[in-house]
Amino acid sequence: MFISPPFKATLPGWRKSIADAATRPLLLSTTTRQTNKKLGIVKTKIPSSSLASLPSSLSAYHVSSLNFSSSFITTSATTTIVKPSKLSRRNYTAEKVRCGTSKQVAVVGAGAVGSTIVLLTMMKNVASEILLVDKAKDFALGQTWDLADANIVNSTKVRQGTLKQAGQAEVIVIATGAKQQPGESRQQLIDRNYEMLKETIDGMQPIQKGSVMVLVTNPVDTLTLIAQNISGLPCNQVFGSGTYLDTCRLTVYLSDLFNISPSCIHAYVLGEHGDSQFIAWDAASIGGRPLNSFPEIQQLDKEKVRLAIANKAMDIIDYKGSTYYGIGACGASICESILTNALNILPLSVYVKEFDTVLSIPSKLGAKGIEQIMPVPLSPDERKQLMESAATLRAIGERYQK
Repeated sequence: MFISPPFKATLPGWRKSIADAATRPLLLSTTTRQTNKKLGIVKTKIPSSSLASLPSSLSAYHVSSLNFSSSFITTSATTTIVKPSKLSRRNYTAEKVRCGTSKQVAVVGAGAVGSTIVLLTMMKNVASEILLVDKAKDFALGQTWDLADANIVNSTKVRQGTLKQAGQAEVIVIATGAKQQPGESRQQLIDRNYEMLKETIDGMQPIQKGSVMVLVTNPVDTLTLIAQNISGLPCNQVFGSGTYLDTCRLTVYLSDLFNISPSCIHAYVLGEHGDSQFIAWDAASIGGRPLNSFPEIQQLDKEKVRLAIANKAMDIIDYKGSTYYGIGACGASICESILTNALNILPLSVYVKEFDTVLSIPSKLGAKGIEQIMPVPLSPDERKQLMESAATLRAIGERYQK
């Protein structure tokens, strides 16, 4: 009988271990197909004296194939995974991840952004395996060899994969795309990336029905709309990183301004990940207090702050040529939220029926992708900015609608 890691930590305290089982799934088999093949049926002995500690919630439904002897109960593992009825879907999903259930992430694009997402996702130890896919196969192979050395501090395996294999992963991250060339218009850039994205998604078909696809390639809003149209997946399973990175930049700015932890700040950048994005000042708060009530905010030039956040990427590019750590951290955080069913509220590029386009709105993210759109209160001026941003994106996206 396989017992989850916290159980093992309490051995030989079987009474306490069995009592603790009332609130945890009991896995009556090994947790991965690979392990099942190697071990087959596993047997273990539990002192019969521990039965007195067995809670009523752990009935015969939870333990099968019991063979009684004078002093021990011998249990034979089966291939059934069961859970207490009171355990929530969120906790059960997280428990499966914690106990080692196979979770595969595929990252398409082995460049700076893609490889950073791989590394930071590895460090979170939430995936059993990460596939790195790129048309430049030798480069991708070198990247996987380099990333594999990070296994010394985590247990996530990384290997080179194909587009077909990527299409079967639980989470598919698209981090490949063309960079804007000097003198190239935004529309020309979208056209080039459209062809690359279509080739990538076509190469994955048929995509696993339960896969969640995340786009981090720019222009992320329009490319997310395109991916929703051509992937064959439901819209809630295809979304982009949107203004998550911009929101992180705003949070860091406010954290420095107030000299407090970023985790105490709740503020969002919404709309387009681009020129028309705006800050939802009216809905922002620190420690439950409206952000607009602080003298420091009342004295701010808010438009200057908005432009500084929107243009920060270009400032970084002027100094070092590209950006990848920030978006890499956001991509890894998104993967973690999906794989652990964390149900975090993040500003992501999602399809909003009201505006008939894709743009960034706070959304609840879990194992099945976008589970709920969570609009925040906006001032009349902010509402106007959101509608203008939606109109801009809708006009661009109409060209690529089916």
